[in-house]
Amino acid sequence: MPAGIDADIAARILLAAWEGLQFQWHHGPEFDIRAHMEWRIRAVLGPNALTAASASTAEGGA
Repeated sequence: MPAGIDADIAARILLAAWEGLQFQWHHGPEFDIRAHMEWRIRAVLGPNALTAASASTAEGGA
């Protein structure tokens, strides 16, 4: 978790974004839900949020 980011607030924002995107995806025209969620994750956690997680996972990290 990047310094200065409240984990509880970030989790609530990302969960709300996920639920909202799911609703739109089910009820509206199709769109790339993954791209939208990745954008939101980077907006909340920083531009390298997914890069760091991917590298850690690939190296056998948690």
